[in-house]
Amino acid sequence: MSLNVLGSMLESCSQYQRLEESLKKSRVRSRAQVLSNAVPFTLSTIWRRLEQPMLVVTPKPEDARRVHEQLLNWIGDDSTVLHFQESEILPFERLSSDRETVHQRLRTLAALDNLDGKAPIVVASTAALAQKTLDRETFSFRSHSITRGQQIDLEDTLDQWRRMGYDFESAVYGPGTVSRRGGIIDIFPIGADYPARIELWGNEVDSIRQFDPSSQRSTDMIDSFHVIPADEILPGLTSFEELDRMMAFIDVANCTEQARDRLREEFDQLLDGQQLDDLGFYAGFFNRGSLLDYFPKDG
Repeated sequence: MSLNVLGSMLESCSQYQRLEESLKKSRVRSRAQVLSNAVPFTLSTIWRRLEQPMLVVTPKPEDARRVHEQLLNWIGDDSTVLHFQESEILPFERLSSDRETVHQRLRTLAALDNLDGKAPIVVASTAALAQKTLDRETFSFRSHSITRGQQIDLEDTLDQWRRMGYDFESAVYGPGTVSRRGGIIDIFPIGADYPARIELWGNEVDSIRQFDPSSQRSTDMIDSFHVIPADEILPGLTSFEELDRMMAFIDVANCTEQARDRLREEFDQLLDGQQLDDLGFYAGFFNRGSLLDYFPKDG
């Protein structure tokens, strides 16, 4: 039996109708008692009916993974059913972040930032919701499209991508990487299914093709593609003055001389535009946003 048929049966229930009406009203707290096995179906029906971005918060990360899988079974579209995973590292922990987790979080932010398509339903644990991320103003301002026939300043564009967290490699194989060979630029935007190959004629984007990263062979011609930040922590977008100001607030009185020297050395590297392997250590300095900031007021 399809979701539409089951949904119509649920919609005919007076209890559900009261719940839906209360959810349509802003600043009204709604409560409902639902059998645990029926929660994903009920959420799917509410989401389909209201046609607004929805956030589902679970107590634990494993609950979020389970609900996400159940919603996928009901809705069947992984572009609208999104799991905002919790980052495996915390601020001031010297660990390397998992790139796939970071990219997945950024894809979720992009879906909420650009609501041209179907409104997403996002599942997050309380831990993921509490973690800071890239603020929405920066995310929206830096996200942009490249279109065939567009005039671009190549050096400025490459510098912007570098500041947005993209890694420059000899060849593009995975998301978040860029490669340049003369007037040909390859980029694998976060959230894209395939990388894009730009050919320039002077400052004009002459052609854009998708290509297979394993063979590096061009495939389909496309008119445009969208570029979003490739990392949540972007010191390259912070001014020298702001970094200096943040350094002044660091209390290193209880640190060893070795720790103080390392902090000074790493901040010098950040001021010089260099990347750090354990950049997540400084997430508390640069991440000021919340997942909730990306939801509309009526979401």
